[in-house]
Amino acid sequence: MIKVWLKEVIAGCLLKPAEFPVSQFTRNCIIGEYLPYVLERSKAVEVEKKTLKLFMLGNDRMMGHRGNPWQSVNLDHPATFDTLAMDTDDKKMIINDLENFVRRKELYRKVGKAWKRGYLLFGPPGTGKSSLIAAIANYLKFDIYDLELTDIRTNSDLRRDLISTANQSILVVEDIDCSIELTNNRPKASRAPMHPHQYGQENRVTLSGLLNFIDGLWSSCGDERIIVFTTNHKDKLDPALLRPGRMDVHIYMSYCTPCGFKLLASNYLGITDHPLFLVVEQLMKVTKVTPAEVGEQLLKNGEPETALEGLIEFLEEKKKNVEFENHKSNQQAPEAAVPLELEEEGGNEGETNVISLEAIKDLVKMNKVSLDEVQVIKKDEAGIILRGLIQLLLEKKETQVLKIDSGSSAEKLSLT
Repeated sequence: MIKVWLKEVIAGCLLKPAEFPVSQFTRNCIIGEYLPYVLERSKAVEVEKKTLKLFMLGNDRMMGHRGNPWQSVNLDHPATFDTLAMDTDDKKMIINDLENFVRRKELYRKVGKAWKRGYLLFGPPGTGKSSLIAAIANYLKFDIYDLELTDIRTNSDLRRDLISTANQSILVVEDIDCSIELTNNRPKASRAPMHPHQYGQENRVTLSGLLNFIDGLWSSCGDERIIVFTTNHKDKLDPALLRPGRMDVHIYMSYCTPCGFKLLASNYLGITDHPLFLVVEQLMKVTKVTPAEVGEQLLKNGEPETALEGLIEFLEEKKKNVEFENHKSNQQAPEAAVPLELEEEGGNEGETNVISLEAIKDLVKMNKVSLDEVQVIKKDEAGIILRGLIQLLLEKKETQVLKIDSGSSAEKLSLT
């Protein structure tokens, strides 16, 4: 038997402790089930009340001061998965991946992997990459470390800064495609200067130095960490940075979709349906607009119909501008080559020759083709001109042609 002392407070008065006999079975239940539950709940409450921090590298480290290189401010970003203007399926996928990550500590140890997860967020500016990072931090209650690679001089400094980060945190490198010597090609290693005073303005952080922390031996120095890279141009990144084990999940942040627009309308205007929704959605199918642009238009007026009319006007104007730019580009761009599937008499199968308009002029002169035999018609019928001309030359059996380069217009064909 054991004694359990219960202190009961009624109306602010402390009563005398009461003794209760407890059986072995009850004691086992208390020790084996109830106390672990209390400890688990206390940790959960502590996490819920945790004040998230946003860390950045301090200026003191540049002056040689030792200690923690990170400085922090409270992170009070309101973004959540409920407010993100993303498709529902995409948000569910991200949430499921995060939950699988945080509860698989033993699995990571079992398979011999560092307990970390890499996310690459890519897409046009204004599509919500930073908001998604804040939503992940709020969902997991993880602090954020904002790493500016251009502020770091050497790989050694990078390693020292990264091992100073805490567990249960998110390391963020935004616009990594703009970071010096981290894109396209791996730079050759260079010897570090002997003294700190010899550091110049050149950034000496290399791709290999970053990869060593993300996926090398140093990646095991810490648990339950998430690494997030953002970029507007995924194609500019070194493929070594993108493979699984480094960037495990690639998330495309797209232009605003009808699903995202409805969520924004609900957030900004407090409505879930309106007759003008259909007009907006139809315009979004033919006009690329970011969630940031849509949100800015909805902020201009608190009255739903007026705000939606303003958004429709904005989308129509954007559509006209795009059409004008496309028309202008089409007028300035050279015409594409016109392919001709003609067999070369006596030639090898699969061989192709390219004849420019200058070469055609020479061929016409050599074969004594009169000007009357060459029809000059409209520019948009350049393919017909060239096909007829080639057929004429082939009939004279003086040339071999399979493909024509019609980079210049037919109107420029002069035989004089």
